[in-house]
Amino acid sequence: MDLISVSVSQATEKLPELINQLVGSREPVVIEKEDKVVAVLITYEQLEYFLALKEKEELFDQYIIKSERQLASMQNEIVGLQTQNRRIQEYLFGQKKPNQ
Repeated sequence: MDLISVSVSQATEKLPELINQLVGSREPVVIEKEDKVVAVLITYEQLEYFLALKEKEELFDQYIIKSERQLASMQNEIVGLQTQNRRIQEYLFGQKKPNQ
């Protein structure tokens, strides 16, 4: 995808033309100032898509954090159960099992 790049002054001068071109081609317009990208002109539909994607990303991040907490909790529970199991075996057999 070849992005259209214009300077801030060109964008100011040709804004209506750039908007028409953007709507027709759906290709973003990069706006530069002193050879650095400072803005991008996109359609409203593209903005809505971006915002929806960002929201889904945030929900996914929250899900990952919650899942990691649940995993840590389950790992702690497993360690606790292993400890209880070892104590029960020691009680029943009067000694530790080999390799423990």
